Amino acid sequence: MRLQQKPALHVNNHTYLGMQPYLTICSLVGIFALAGCTSRPASRSADALVSEAHGFITEYAVELSHGNRDALVRRYDRRGAFFVGEGTKEYWPGDSISRWYRHHWPAPEFVEFRNLSYEPLGDSAVAVIGQFRWTAKQTTDTAMFAYTAILLRQNGRLVIRVEDESRPVAR
Repeated sequence: MRLQQKPALHVNNHTYLGMQPYLTICSLVGIFALAGCTSRPASRSADALVSEAHGFITEYAVELSHGNRDALVRRYDRRGAFFVGEGTKEYWPGDSISRWYRHHWPAPEFVEFRNLSYEPLGDSAVAVIGQFRWTAKQTTDTAMFAYTAILLRQNGRLVIRVEDESRPVAR
């Protein structure tokens, strides 16, 4: 989980945070299409995948809150991951993710995921869509973010391949 402040564009007393909401929606639509998702009843394997993803996020929140840097590095696809949000898209190789968590990442006081939905994207991938609340260390400031992740099965376990953390857009 990378938290970075992105500057907003202010025009005529309106704040624009970019195309992020539209890009996220378009990205997910494309992923669903590529994964061959159709309207069908949930299968037993889909139920198991959703249950595994729920456990993944629960453990991820604990590791974030405890600042367990090594465990967090292992949560990401070893090939690297895409980070999108607030109008940006970046690809970080695995060694860059490791360096970020081990040397630069500001561990929070508290993280809580909320209102999560899980959408299977085939037999070995799941989208996680919802929100999280982040409380920085040595402060009472709490920020709410929209959260989207695509988890892939790699060597028998789920890992993060795509992650989006975005502040809510004023409407």
